[in-house]
Amino acid sequence: TAKIADLVVIKDGSVADGSTANTLQVKVTDAFGNALAGQTVSVMAGNGATTAPTVTTQPDGTVEISVTSQTAGASTVTASINNSSLSQNVTFVADVSTAKIADLVVIKDGSEADGSTANTLRARVTDAFGNALAGQTVSVMAGNGATVAPTVITEPDGTVEISVTSQTAGISAVTASINSSSQSRDVTFIADVRTAKIAELEVIRDNAVADGSTANTLQVKVTDANGNTLAGQAVSVLAGNSATVASTVTTKPDGTVEISVTSQTAGTSTVTASINSSSLSRNVTFVADVSTAKIADLVVIQDNSVADGAMANTLRMRVTDAFGNTLGGQTVSVTADNSAMVASTVITGPDGTVEISVTSQTAGISIVTASINNSSLSRDVTFVADVRTAKIADLVVIKDGSEADGSTANTLQVRVTDAFGNALAGQTVSVLADNGATVAPTVTTQPDGTVEISVTSQTAGVSAVTATINSSTQSQNVTFIADVRTAKIADLVVIKDGSEADGSTANTLRARVTDAFGNALAGQAVSVMAGNSATVTPTVTTQSDGTVEFSVTSQTAGTSTVTASINSSSLSRDVTF
Repeated sequence: TAKIADLVVIKDGSVADGSTANTLQVKVTDAFGNALAGQTVSVMAGNGATTAPTVTTQPDGTVEISVTSQTAGASTVTASINNSSLSQNVTFVADVSTAKIADLVVIKDGSEADGSTANTLRARVTDAFGNALAGQTVSVMAGNGATVAPTVITEPDGTVEISVTSQTAGISAVTASINSSSQSRDVTFIADVRTAKIAELEVIRDNAVADGSTANTLQVKVTDANGNTLAGQAVSVLAGNSATVASTVTTKPDGTVEISVTSQTAGTSTVTASINSSSLSRNVTFVADVSTAKIADLVVIQDNSVADGAMANTLRMRVTDAFGNTLGGQTVSVTADNSAMVASTVITGPDGTVEISVTSQTAGISIVTASINNSSLSRDVTFVADVRTAKIADLVVIKDGSEADGSTANTLQVRVTDAFGNALAGQTVSVLADNGATVAPTVTTQPDGTVEISVTSQTAGVSAVTATINSSTQSQNVTFIADVRTAKIADLVVIKDGSEADGSTANTLRARVTDAFGNALAGQAVSVMAGNSATVTPTVTTQSDGTVEFSVTSQTAGTSTVTASINSSSLSRDVTF
């Protein structure tokens, strides 16, 4: 009648390490409660526990049963003999001494790196045999600047969730550790597009040529509020001073994108990059294109200077590139014709302009030409003769030997120039003529600087004509001749009288021939007649002083009337033999 009288747990709560045992005591008696020694009791243990399949009672009818397990939890131990059995539960606990990180699982990833939105992991702590361990303190670390609680405590199921935040986009390695066991998992934080801003705007190429194609370059960097680069962001771009730029650019994986700016306008262009309500501006500079330098303007700003070799006519020249941008520091070649003097090269100022001074000793038009590369412009400037240095350059007789009739003129031409020989028009020249000649007291020069002077006289002979301006004077002689057309017998004088009437001893007379104004006429043939049978040469010719002597002879004593005639003029005188 052997039966299981008792089954008592005498040691419980052992570690589920497969070696530390929970212990029960079984007592076998007969039907009347008498202890039975040497009885074989069958033993079974549930939940994976290990026990001897049979045990044998001691003299007192009891025997201890050792149960081990690697599985934490309750194990039902059943002792049986004949048809009698009893069961008791024993408990195995996980082995905290072998606590380890069994699992570390990412359960939420890809959160914004805003310092508040968390990525989440679940850590599971077990003992060496995989039994969950509650209440275990797990150390946690996170890399790449992420923030995490330094320790977490496992729940009854041995798990605990770990929240990780960061302000740094990228991968953060999260490590959970207990004892010498650790596991790591990567979580990813992404930049927060909601807080996208322009973090940087840098000029990486400046001073490009303003040719509409060569670009200045800037690099813009977009980050979130915490400085994490943002790829794929559309950035709005504006450029001032007529520069050209794409209206939007898109950031690359590193959050940057280059901005190319071109312009046909030299100078500063302000480039502004904007996203959301964030913007930054930087200045870039475009420079005029010296390779296309040209003469844009050539303007006369002072003209009609005196041709004295010192007073200058002035022009202003402006050099630009092909798009009209002024070019400073450019060397321009300059020429001037008509013997004008100019610097062979000039250099433009910062505004692209330079003044050109031109001097000359030659009055008239000088063509001034400015050239750079294959571009040139020309302008006329005028130099005027210097009236301050007006002088008589020439006084030339152009008609001489006129009759001294008071109306037929001898003519001279006077030429007035300045000190350098430039003809002076409109100049008043004072004129004098001596020996009774008549002349206008002043004459005025024509455009070529000359003027004719007409001189008349009623007095035959030489007249000195003098032209004067300022302190300059010249003189030339002109000659007036007696007018043979008006030849007349001016005088008939008896210079010897009372000669013998012997046919050979002569009485003598002197005839003087002049023109209408009393100018002696030489070489004039005078007709002579004598009355009362006197003898005389029928014609005589006047000497250089206009006189001629002629002799009259007679064989008849008495008075003889002698008549001298020329043209329609005659005079008579009586001589006595």
